[in-house]
Amino acid sequence: MTDQASDVRVLCKECLQFLCYASDLLQTKDGHITCVSPQFKDKITTTNYQRKRVHRTTDDIGSIKCGKKDCANKLGNLINYKGTTDVKGYGLKVDSLIFENPNRSVCKTWHLTKWKKRTFEIKIGEP
Repeated sequence: MTDQASDVRVLCKECLQFLCYASDLLQTKDGHITCVSPQFKDKITTTNYQRKRVHRTTDDIGSIKCGKKDCANKLGNLINYKGTTDVKGYGLKVDSLIFENPNRSVCKTWHLTKWKKRTFEIKIGEP
């Protein structure tokens, strides 16, 4: 079964808060899945690490959590993408999310253990 990315809602696994649509997800060249919706930053809280974790093309500079008051589920990492201009983005953990498509006739919500098992397309590009 294939879903339209514009129909799939991405939710926090713990509190089911709406985070973004799957059409707002972007896969970077290093494999991270990030959300490019401008409203996403209002639905999360970020915490900076005292010491960043340095990688070849990225630095993990903090963590992102669900912004709902009583939840604080860890959704992934705050990432600094290295390059000609350093850009901050998010590396989302698929096992912290639930996906919902109200247009399905059965199994309207589901979770994934790996991004490659998704039922919708994710654009590839730079954050």
